[in-house]
Amino acid sequence: MQIAGYITYLFEISNILIFIDEKRDFESKYQSTICDAKSDDPDDILTLTKRLELEKEEMLEKHKDQIKQFDTNLVLQMDQKVIDQQVRFINGFKFANLSIKLFEF
Repeated sequence: MQIAGYITYLFEISNILIFIDEKRDFESKYQSTICDAKSDDPDDILTLTKRLELEKEEMLEKHKDQIKQFDTNLVLQMDQKVIDQQVRFINGFKFANLSIKLFEF
């Protein structure tokens, strides 16, 4: 893999680690928000919980999309490597056949 490929791969892995941190931070925020709620009104708590759940769903959907993009990029890189190897094999085979023909009398 070329250096640029390694850098891209490491960057994408760091993004996944950021997702993990973001999820952990959100869970902490979720707990503290519910525990620190000043209202004794169940409707306020319910509204707050629904808002937090919506935020959580949006965050998880964003993570899902970004991980899907990471997987797609990884598969495309692997596919390109296979294509490159096939081209090298075919070119090597053509060169070998050309060499044999040149030395045939």
